Amino acid sequence: MRKITRKRIWLVLLLTFITTVLEFLNSLAANIGSSLLQNDPGRLGPFVRHPFLAGAGIIVLIAIVGVFMWRYLEKESATAGLDIPKEIERATEALAVKLRNQALDWEASHMIDRPVPLPVQWDNAPDHLSASWSAINRNSDNASPIALDGNIGQIAEIFARVPSGRLVVLGGRGSGKTVIASHFMLSMLPKVGTDPVDMPIPVLFSMASWDPDKKQFKTWLTEELVGVDPTLDRLMPSGNKLAYELLDRGRIFPILDGLDEMASSVRAAALDALSDSLRHDDKVLVTSRLAEYSAAVQQVGPLAEAAAIVIDDLDVTDLNEYFGAVRLAVQRDSWSFVLGRLAAAETGSSAAALREVLKTPLMVFMARTVYRAPTADPKDLLTIGDANAIRAELFRQFVPSVYDEGPGTRATQRSHNRVIKAERYLRTLATQLVDIGAVNFRWWQLHQGLSRRDRTFLGITVSTAATGLLSLIVRPFGAETSILDGLSLGILLGCLTGFAISRPAFLGRRPSPVPVRVRGRRGARIVAGSPAPSILARGSTRGFAWRFGLLVGVVNGIVWAIGTAAWEFINVAVSTAIPIALATWLAARLAQAVEEPVNLAQALGPLDLLRSDRSVAALEALVYGLVAAIIGAIVTPILGLVISQVGHPERLLHMGNLDLTTAEIINLAGLPLIETPVIVVFVLLFLFTSWGRFVLARLCFAMTLQLPWRLMAFLDDAHRRGILRRAGAVYQFRHVEIRNSLARKSSQAGRSAEKSTSAGPR
Repeated sequence: MRKITRKRIWLVLLLTFITTVLEFLNSLAANIGSSLLQNDPGRLGPFVRHPFLAGAGIIVLIAIVGVFMWRYLEKESATAGLDIPKEIERATEALAVKLRNQALDWEASHMIDRPVPLPVQWDNAPDHLSASWSAINRNSDNASPIALDGNIGQIAEIFARVPSGRLVVLGGRGSGKTVIASHFMLSMLPKVGTDPVDMPIPVLFSMASWDPDKKQFKTWLTEELVGVDPTLDRLMPSGNKLAYELLDRGRIFPILDGLDEMASSVRAAALDALSDSLRHDDKVLVTSRLAEYSAAVQQVGPLAEAAAIVIDDLDVTDLNEYFGAVRLAVQRDSWSFVLGRLAAAETGSSAAALREVLKTPLMVFMARTVYRAPTADPKDLLTIGDANAIRAELFRQFVPSVYDEGPGTRATQRSHNRVIKAERYLRTLATQLVDIGAVNFRWWQLHQGLSRRDRTFLGITVSTAATGLLSLIVRPFGAETSILDGLSLGILLGCLTGFAISRPAFLGRRPSPVPVRVRGRRGARIVAGSPAPSILARGSTRGFAWRFGLLVGVVNGIVWAIGTAAWEFINVAVSTAIPIALATWLAARLAQAVEEPVNLAQALGPLDLLRSDRSVAALEALVYGLVAAIIGAIVTPILGLVISQVGHPERLLHMGNLDLTTAEIINLAGLPLIETPVIVVFVLLFLFTSWGRFVLARLCFAMTLQLPWRLMAFLDDAHRRGILRRAGAVYQFRHVEIRNSLARKSSQAGRSAEKSTSAGPR
């Protein structure tokens, strides 16, 4: 505390000294200028007659900078006095609560127990898919196999039988592997009110995002854990992130879902790297399709010290119990007839093909959803043909059946159009997730799905709108100014939008990875050790500001030099670049004072998160505008006058004849008062905030008819209909196969459109 007090005293003394010196120099220069110009200062009249005018502006800027220097200097070391064990326990407890709520929501949204639970069961996998039993038992003298057969309600008990604490769950497509993993996570999480001391917290990770050739297992796991809970991104005294500390101390139990979803070229390498990365006491549960895991095992062997189980197919008895519990009697009768045909089906018949399809929980859910309407008859499934055709038909009818409003509306053109639009929107979302290898749809990452064509379209749209708007705003300053400024700044903003929205680090800075909220709201504070919570990282703010200012100045200078005279380049470039850079830097530092990252673990939902980030963006837009207006109105005229006189020294001899008219004063101070805020606010608000990038991306997708204007309302509606599920602040497709099916439809539609275009009239 004593050290902070000394810094404050020295800072106050330093600011007082600088202010006094500047006021003295300003008064001295004004008196000398007044004497030389014989009380007729001409163009410098306002500054000479009011010697404290410029000084007051400088004092305001110094005061603002001083406040932030004060704030920066008074901050103690981020990790000083941090109680590491208590911090670990606090993070572990918060993570356990969040994961429990997510697991309960997941099971509810998947309706895995309605109308009755499906009996997902398994047996021991073939010996070649497991490690040696002596390694599993961790006893070279004990090679006795362990019976691991059971059902989904016994998964935690079955896992406890494995001495090594490593288990691989294998099954076919849609066989219930993720359901088992989620149920296992829920079973292993500490009970409500239980202190999770020394208990590892099970966390479900999707392996699809891991590239073992680029990232070590622990590095990837740390990044994924931060994605699950961004509050684990803060640094500890060791220099490592809190997520890394949790992993290193054995407080995280990874459940790795979807080895089969990795690229075929890296599966074997991933399995080998996973075996090498696990320590002796590390526990893990891995899920994969049977065929893909078998292929990887042939190359590198099974997972070290891991036992394996294979999920059994559902049989007709299971289906009778399940469909016999549906509410409508007419549907029970129809399904009873269908299941009777399945029980007596002969090899090669359509009934045998349907029995093959209904062996997995996913396809049973699809069949129940598609034929849930009273008028829908599941007997139609017996007339389709082979298994692939039945699966394709169920996936094809899934979205229309979900959006079917019932008798009397389905046949209407309006209802038909609604189904077509909904399916197109869902295909767009599915394609984006597949392209970026993600399972979760985060609205603040919507811009990542913009293709090069989309970004080009967005850039042209913004450029056209900005050019017209700026030209209209600065029209009172003259036709020439309107045309040149409108073109230069409008084209610049359009190019920045089209390029920077997908590559925000091109000027040397990165935006916040998560939405933000007002700092200290409702008493919430960032825990000691957290990174700088701003749209601009503290270390890169200055560099970004000057690069951006230089870019704006050079572009504006070139346009003015071409439109008027070559010597205008330096004048316009410098008098534009420096104010833009100063305003950008100061606005970014102000943003650091008012915002902090949102704890996604505490977010009520995607819409609440969007509203929070939007409110912060509105507040920051006001701050950006005020700062940019003050700096533009003060710094730009001074720089313009200085550069103009330096470039034309002969004017100093005739200064008395060059009076500054009212129109010149308005152009000199009024134009930057408008343009500087427009540029700074647009760039910082729409390119470097989560809400701003979301608005631009949504605008592009809506204008190209890929997504609806009211995207969040559509997602919420899809969640209520059971197509999407909500996990905290993100949306997910109910099953990865539904996502993949919609993505395949999108690619097929794209190829069909290309063929129709190429085969057009010649």
